[in-house]
Amino acid sequence: TQPLNSNPFIELTLPKCPVNNAGACQQAVRVGLRSSRSLSDPTRQSRNNDGFHKPDTNCAKDIYDDTDDIVFDVLPSFRPQDQCAFETVVTLDANIPCHGRECTISTIRVVEAFPGVFYEYLRLPCVNFPFFHDSVKVFAGYGYFVAMCADKRLPSASSTCCGSYSDRDVGPGNWADILCEYRGERLTHEGNTNRCADWGRTICDPQRIGSYSGRRGQCLHHQCCEDDNAQTQYLENNQYHWTTSVCNIQVKISSDGLIAVVHDPEKTYTSLDGSNPQVQSHVNAEKTVSYFHVPWDNTNVLVGHLEYPSIAENSCDGGSIDGEYCLCNITLEETTVFTSLPTREEVLAKLHVGAFDPSIYENEVYTVVTETNDSKGVSVYSKGSIHYSSETIFRIKDEYSNAFAFYKNIRSIVKVCDGTF
Repeated sequence: TQPLNSNPFIELTLPKCPVNNAGACQQAVRVGLRSSRSLSDPTRQSRNNDGFHKPDTNCAKDIYDDTDDIVFDVLPSFRPQDQCAFETVVTLDANIPCHGRECTISTIRVVEAFPGVFYEYLRLPCVNFPFFHDSVKVFAGYGYFVAMCADKRLPSASSTCCGSYSDRDVGPGNWADILCEYRGERLTHEGNTNRCADWGRTICDPQRIGSYSGRRGQCLHHQCCEDDNAQTQYLENNQYHWTTSVCNIQVKISSDGLIAVVHDPEKTYTSLDGSNPQVQSHVNAEKTVSYFHVPWDNTNVLVGHLEYPSIAENSCDGGSIDGEYCLCNITLEETTVFTSLPTREEVLAKLHVGAFDPSIYENEVYTVVTETNDSKGVSVYSKGSIHYSSETIFRIKDEYSNAFAFYKNIRSIVKVCDGTF
């Protein structure tokens, strides 16, 4: 055990050297302090007890007994092979069942695979749709400063639960708490509903995020007090919270047919300064610069006419005129493409939505309809009793890499303004 050079108040305990090989202790260690204490003065605690960041009823109270605040990243060294030969990236070849409180979370961030060895979860590459059904409002900041839309199916926001208790701070309006299993946890909308119910609370559209008495409720009420602080317009600085309010997704269309996604959250409360919460900048109708090309359907468009809403040609087709742009509501239509076994060429020509390998789903969610390893063949996996639905997954072989590619049996169409385009 030795003191940290930059601060003698913090001590590091390194693995013991093998008796027969003192040189085996050579190693590189990077240390990060994750605590409510100040690195410049760890004797001064920024909150009321040392267990501030630990969502557990048995929180530590002493100054330096929170050993999990010190995170070691042990780089390749000359220690024995069985102790430190850890792969940089580990891919699991089977699902690992959850236990206890693990089963209540929607996703993970960091896991400890071996004492002192931590791995960060890397999501599988996936494209999330900018348009989705049943969108709801999420907001950031304890004072309702920033808002936008979120997809209920994705772990997009932190828990937000309403309901009073005897020693709750008295405050104006409808207050809510963040109840988490780890710092920065994100849940699906359903996961948030279950979390609130587990702790005797309810989902809501709160007016404020307000922690227990001076933010000391981490140990007493399972709160994640620090996760309510984000309140800026920059996406990377925000921690969003679920609500029960609706959120309208729109498109802003330029004169040359490029579109930007716009969010219009329901205005239920104002920010602390009395103004409406600002919409996140990249989906803000007035601030967005995120325009992109889309394949407009020109099937029924007359020759010589535009295939998208335009101020000059069709007065935005029922949408509103916003300067030089058309601002339109959207209607999302999702349909099943194939009702029988397609050929490989048909899959490539008509399916454009990717899917995960069905074997990664738990409890045999998908069953095999037909399976082949032939380079020209098509494998089919169904969800439920209907073989060919919008949930069906097709598997084919990529002709270049010889790896499998997976496609979902769905066609997603977004209609804008009055639905002509």
